Amino acid sequence: MNTAEILTFIRVTGEYFNDNSDDTAMGDFYIKYAEESKTKEEKKLKSELKYFITDIGEMFSETYGELKTFDDYFLSKGSISVSKFLMLYRGSIKKILKRGKIRNEDEAIAVNGLLSNVDDSTVSNEDRKKLEELLQTFEQK
Repeated sequence: MNTAEILTFIRVTGEYFNDNSDDTAMGDFYIKYAEESKTKEEKKLKSELKYFITDIGEMFSETYGELKTFDDYFLSKGSISVSKFLMLYRGSIKKILKRGKIRNEDEAIAVNGLLSNVDDSTVSNEDRKKLEELLQTFEQK
């Protein structure tokens, strides 16, 4: 995902909240952030976007059963689909499993977000157990 795709996804997330929930403050925050971020320095923006990616990934993972609705909405607004976003977001999880080690706080946040969603069937029980062990090892350092 490039920066423009991420900012579009964040803006559309805000629009989704404004169109489909009572939490317009959150929707407005995402829209404003995406618009203001277009003028930010690339290096600083990439650092900030890691947290948005993790937060949004966790948020949509918690409502996994509604992916078709989300996908249709996001695609109609010119964004990547939520399914693709989650696949890319989770791509780092596959790298962590392959490496057998959590290297930094950002990876720990991503793993913790995935593990906190116990209803997520996209991760096997075996991988979930391994991720729990890796997170525990990282947190003990």
